[in-house]
Amino acid sequence: MKYAFFDIDNTLYDGYITSGFYLFLANKGYISEEIYTEDKWIGDHFHSGKIDYAEASRQVLELTAKYLRGKKENQVACWQKEFGKVNEKKLFPWVNELVSELRHSGYKIYLISAAANLVTQAIADRLKADRIFSTEVFVKNGVYTGKVGTILNYEQKKDLVHKLIGYLPKAKKIGFGDSTGDVDMLSHMDVSYLYKPKNDELVKNCQRQWMVYC
Repeated sequence: MKYAFFDIDNTLYDGYITSGFYLFLANKGYISEEIYTEDKWIGDHFHSGKIDYAEASRQVLELTAKYLRGKKENQVACWQKEFGKVNEKKLFPWVNELVSELRHSGYKIYLISAAANLVTQAIADRLKADRIFSTEVFVKNGVYTGKVGTILNYEQKKDLVHKLIGYLPKAKKIGFGDSTGDVDMLSHMDVSYLYKPKNDELVKNCQRQWMVYC
């Protein structure tokens, strides 16, 4: 068997899909505009180096859960569909063709992302992915609780990949990512691809089986 592992944010999707979703909801008036201020705070602190990528991801996911708390699951599902239609063109132009070629070549398509499951599932459905792993935003009795599950970044993504690879010892594996959060995943592939990597240090330290696309 052959397997292709993909990150989503800035690898398949042009941007950060979780924050893209809640900003879309604010633009539509579905949630409070106060989220703009909180989102800007996270962005400013990340780009200035005051918080790292893992911390920024955690805060974005917790912000998503906070503003969905008390919202009904079926209502949010309608917003998801609306968001999906608006954001269809946010997938990079080469994605559909690549995934189709991989599938025709016998690859199983696995998506692994720290992004929120309520938006990553739409990407998985669009690409007909075989499996999707992402961060759960919890629902209880049909209502969002304001809590999130294990965030799939760094060690958590590494542990998941180790578990999956353990079942695929003789399989051919290729991986696609863009950031330091993907390093552990890419390190366990036979061939890995960095798409528009986020910093020079990542490119400098990439391994021999990695290919870089800037």
